[in-house]
Amino acid sequence: MSVCIKLEDLTALLNPYIVVLKDFEKLGATPFRLNAFNGVFAPAKSGKTHFVLEQLNTLDSKIYTTIWLDGDRNSELKDKFGNIQHFPLSNTSAAFNDLLESEQRYDQYIFIVDSYKDFSFGKDTDSNRGSQEVFETYQQLLNLGATIVIIFHSTKLYDGGGDFKLKGNADTIESKMDFLYKLRRTKDNIVNLTVTCSREAGLNIGDVISFGNKDKIKSLIMEYITAEPDISLRDLKKKSGLTMYESMIDELQGILFDTVDIKSEKGGRPKKGVKLI
Repeated sequence: MSVCIKLEDLTALLNPYIVVLKDFEKLGATPFRLNAFNGVFAPAKSGKTHFVLEQLNTLDSKIYTTIWLDGDRNSELKDKFGNIQHFPLSNTSAAFNDLLESEQRYDQYIFIVDSYKDFSFGKDTDSNRGSQEVFETYQQLLNLGATIVIIFHSTKLYDGGGDFKLKGNADTIESKMDFLYKLRRTKDNIVNLTVTCSREAGLNIGDVISFGNKDKIKSLIMEYITAEPDISLRDLKKKSGLTMYESMIDELQGILFDTVDIKSEKGGRPKKGVKLI
């Protein structure tokens, strides 16, 4: 007659394999997280690499060391980001293997993998198996404490809407990523990131995060407040060109404008108006 295993015995069996789960730690004001698979994708020439470098360059180099593994060999961007170490590589497979075989830890190191196609190690990234094998290699670097930011290319969808999708086996890639963003750059050089993968509560698939040209946002705010001196903060955020940038507008409160109570002509509670400082 078999006897059901006791919980303490089961725990003893599994203890050697239990890992400590931690909350993801944000990397400054960037959209990326420490010791995670982060990624962005967009069509060619959309500024993916520039955005990633621009964001990570804001980090304190005394705390984080950012390594740009450049398989695309972007000569036009070299020497433009002082907090980032640029390594244009010829043999990406050998370089990656040497990182893994060095027996070093990479805590507080951020590796930019530029790009996924250049660090696919000869695997077929359109297949499930090939993509799995690529991420198994990446996982070894993650296990050594590293943070990884992967730059993906995209395939255009010719549906008349100008949309695009992730290039490669999207199902496998998205199942492996911790944080993945679809990048769109506006004509005003503002970057909108649409969340397509997230393992963090409060950051949901479909959310849009905006980065970029605050001077343009400031200019629009000043224009609307000047044209409508009694405009409310709520109505300001609904104005053309500002609807996507509520968080950026909130950041400018106390710097560009203050909120004041404006009494309603019909009585009732006053509304929150905005006045330029």
